[in-house]
Amino acid sequence: MKRIICAVLCAVIFLMTAVNVNALDDGVLPSGVKYSEISDRIDEFVQKHSDHLAGMSIAVVKNYEVLFKNFYGYADIENGVKNDISTVMEWGSITKLLVWISVMQQVELGNIDLDEDILAYLPEDFFSRRRYEKPITMYNLMNHDAGWEDVITDLFTSPAIMTDEHFDLGEILKINEPEQINEPGDTVAYSNWGAALAGYIVECVTGVDFYKYVRKNIFDKIGIEDAALYTDLSDNEEIEAKRHLLKCYDAAKGTNSPLGECFYNTPIYPAGMCTGTLDELIKLVQVLLPPEGQKCVLFEHPDTLDELLSVTKASGEVGFDRFAHGFWILHYGVDVYGHAGNTAGCSSMLAIDPKSGIGAVVMTNQHSEKLFNYTMLQEIVFGSYSVKNSDMNLKAEEGYYRRARTREKGIFNLYKIMNLVNLKEIENGVLLDKISGSTYTPAGDNLYITEDGLLVGVVKDGKSVRLCSDISDYKKLSTFQVYAEYALIAIFVLSVIFCIFVILVYAVQAVKKKKIVFFDTMRSICCLAVVSSAFNVVTDILKLLTYSISMATLKKSALLNVGFIAVMLVYDIFFIIRVKKKKLSKKEMTVSVLVAVCTMIAIFSLVYWNFVDFL
Repeated sequence: MKRIICAVLCAVIFLMTAVNVNALDDGVLPSGVKYSEISDRIDEFVQKHSDHLAGMSIAVVKNYEVLFKNFYGYADIENGVKNDISTVMEWGSITKLLVWISVMQQVELGNIDLDEDILAYLPEDFFSRRRYEKPITMYNLMNHDAGWEDVITDLFTSPAIMTDEHFDLGEILKINEPEQINEPGDTVAYSNWGAALAGYIVECVTGVDFYKYVRKNIFDKIGIEDAALYTDLSDNEEIEAKRHLLKCYDAAKGTNSPLGECFYNTPIYPAGMCTGTLDELIKLVQVLLPPEGQKCVLFEHPDTLDELLSVTKASGEVGFDRFAHGFWILHYGVDVYGHAGNTAGCSSMLAIDPKSGIGAVVMTNQHSEKLFNYTMLQEIVFGSYSVKNSDMNLKAEEGYYRRARTREKGIFNLYKIMNLVNLKEIENGVLLDKISGSTYTPAGDNLYITEDGLLVGVVKDGKSVRLCSDISDYKKLSTFQVYAEYALIAIFVLSVIFCIFVILVYAVQAVKKKKIVFFDTMRSICCLAVVSSAFNVVTDILKLLTYSISMATLKKSALLNVGFIAVMLVYDIFFIIRVKKKKLSKKEMTVSVLVAVCTMIAIFSLVYWNFVDFL
């Protein structure tokens, strides 16, 4: 009898396996690649681009079934540690999907109204830099068009500078509140701060820390265990320990330069701190793709998931849909919903096609990685955007554009010179960005397509045009404005060099004459203030580049710059008095005038680039 039962079980298992294999053989991805070909195609792609690879984990799913999963490369190249099932990597901005899922859960419960002014959910007097009376709604946060400029601190923060404030989400959001520079709904400018604010709103309406809320209402419901979310990953010590074993690399220009451990805290953690294994990210993509007729376990009502994946930032003049309740909409061979993630050391992608039930996740330990996160998914899984007509009704103008996701008025708006695009037509209507080297190929009507397969729309903006990418608008600038800003930096540098020369000459003369002249001393102190302000700025820039400065510290630095300006103005007053009394020789007059000019250039630069915002 046992033999008969065993034989029957073996036959059943064989038939089930055969059915599964046949299903794999018969299925086709949106790209046209058969399920049975996925492994070979991805292996070939990886082999072809092996020089670009550090470590990469990938999975392709069909609803709840994993069609393909594999691990490539190394978690630590230098020590030969292979990337495998136990390797943890940072999800980056894929973390934001946890925010939008949480928001929709609260919408179901009636605790959040997507059309309500978010002031209704926040503590009194939460905002101090809100400039427009038009309400900011949760839709604005989801569509990244609430009007805020970008944040520059406390997104990635060195553990060495973490303070108690960094562990209070509401407090750190208030400290880093950006200027509202556009009316809500007017301009798309991707906002980490805005997404983190949405997470804080969930915290406010539930009375539960956001990371604890996610653990109970998302992770536990779908069985995610090997992941951590809190600002320092302390909510899962095992994952925190594994993260410190990962080594990261810079994929920019395909160099794979070692970045070391490259671990930073994220005080506004709902924007991008989640870290975990590939299997846990697979669970997230699967729960978003329930088989037909089955309810998503994250929501009480069957149609809430459909609402979550419905368009909220429709095409309009732009020509393509951009957001679906916080999810990006990417236009490949099919419309794909999801989110990319990019941290200081890792890049990732979660993408789903709700119509076919196909989803994919990619994780790499490489900063700014695009080949595997974008190109590979297009070529093998979702297909590439099909250009049916390349005739352009509205073309982009040549010249400079500034990304709306930048800083215009807030402290350290020197950051805005890093957010430029300089377009030049090269051939057949193709535009080249002379700064990044990227190309924009005509895709019909008012659309271009980039090398990464992303659409860029052209919209009439008064007498000029603006560009609209998937996550940010780009506003046209005059060439004069751009050159003037670069010239201001150059003139400031020359002023600093001249002031250093004046200080050295004064020091030599003071030693030789063994005599200190009051006005000469005042002039040298003024020059020292100019040089010190420049040194202060450069120090802040270096700290920003290494994530070693917080907004609180940056504001203290700005206050110091105000002090330097005060010293310069005192000199200018003494100089004017000295001139009126005609107590300067011709040589002294020349030097003193030049120093006064240097002070004016320094003051104007510090104010223009807003190195003086200490409030």
